[in-house]
Amino acid sequence: MKKLVLLPLITLSIANASDVKLAFEYEKINVKKDTTLVDDNLNDIDSVAVSDDGNQICWIGKETKRKSSYPINLYFKDTSSKVSEKPTKIKKALLNAFTKCAFDNIGNIMTSELKWRPGAIVNTLYHSYRTGDFEPKTYQSVLRIYDTQTNSVISEVNALELGQKSKKEFIKHPRVSPDGKWVTFYTMGNFGTEGVYLYHVETKRIVHLGQYLDKHPTWSPDGSKILFHHQVSNRKEGGLEMSYLGYYDLNFSGIDTVEAKRILLDDMTKEGYSYHKHPAMYPDTNLLFFHGQEKPDGKKNIYVRSLEVNSKIYKLNFKKLEVALKKAKHPAVARNNSGLYFLGKEDQEGAKYKIYRLEPKLIKNLKNLVK
Repeated sequence: MKKLVLLPLITLSIANASDVKLAFEYEKINVKKDTTLVDDNLNDIDSVAVSDDGNQICWIGKETKRKSSYPINLYFKDTSSKVSEKPTKIKKALLNAFTKCAFDNIGNIMTSELKWRPGAIVNTLYHSYRTGDFEPKTYQSVLRIYDTQTNSVISEVNALELGQKSKKEFIKHPRVSPDGKWVTFYTMGNFGTEGVYLYHVETKRIVHLGQYLDKHPTWSPDGSKILFHHQVSNRKEGGLEMSYLGYYDLNFSGIDTVEAKRILLDDMTKEGYSYHKHPAMYPDTNLLFFHGQEKPDGKKNIYVRSLEVNSKIYKLNFKKLEVALKKAKHPAVARNNSGLYFLGKEDQEGAKYKIYRLEPKLIKNLKNLVK
C-alpha cells in the first residue's frame, strides 16, 4: 500500500452561515497582472514553501485523482524551471506520510513526517470518518532533513527529543530560523501541552512559548518574530472555527536563551466572524500576507495588511487576471525580493490548486497602497 486513502469526511453544516456578521472590514485591491503560474503538475497540493534564496520551492501533493486520497508525497523544483517541467519527488518509506515541508538556511529540505506503526492507518481512517478531521493516529512523528542533491536523509529528530511526552505527538509546520540555529513548530497537545515551540539545533534546548492554540508558526525575514494564527474552534460540536493573527516578539540572549512577548494583531473582543490564517511577512517591507474567508462556508482568498495591531486589511482580487482565480490560499515567501508564492484554483469546473507567484513588481505597488 503506497498511498494513505481516507474515507469520505463528515460534512458539518452551519445554519445560516452566509448571515454571520464579519468582525473586520476588507478593502479590495484588483490584481490585473504580474501573477505567474509556477507549477501545475499535480492533482492536489496541500501547501508550498520557498527556500531562503528564492531558488527552490517544495510542497506536499498527491499523484492520484481520487478525492478520498490525502496529499502525502513530497516534491520540489527550481523556481526557474518551466511550468510543465516535472518536479523531483523525494522517496519515502512504504506507508509513511509527508505532511509539511520547508527549507533550512542552506537549502536542504526539512519535513514533518509520519512513520507508520501497526494500526496507524485503520485508526486514522476511523478518526477521520468519525470527526471529519484528518488527524493521524498511532503514527510516530519525526522531523527529517533531506539533501536535495542526493535526496538522502541528513538528520532526524523525533517528538520525544522535541520535548513531547510521546513519539506519537504530531509535530506540525516546522520552520528553520534565518540563521539556522532554531526550529519552530507547534503541536495540538494530544500527549502533552499544546502551543508553539522552539528547538535549538546545537544544544537541543526546548522552549515552549505558551499554552495557546497558536498554529503555523513562521519566522519574520529578520528572525526577530514568529508569526502565527490563533485558532478558536469547536467544529466537532458543529460550531464556527475562527482564527486571529498574531506574533511572538523574540529577545535572544546567550547561546540558547530566548524571551517572547505574545502580541495579537486582531482584536479578539470584536463581535463577529474572523478567519485569518497562515501569515507570511514579505522581506524589507511591513507587509503581512495571509489567507482567510469572509463567511464560514466561503471561498479562501489572499489578504494583506501592515504588521501593526488592528491595521487595515486588503483583499487581493484575482478575477481581473487572464485566467481568473476563484480561490487562493497558503502564501509563502523567501528571505529576499523574489515574489509571493501561493496556491490558486482557477474559476472553472473541476479545477485543482496550482502554484502561483505574485511578482516583485506587484509587491512594490502594494507597498504604496497598504496603509
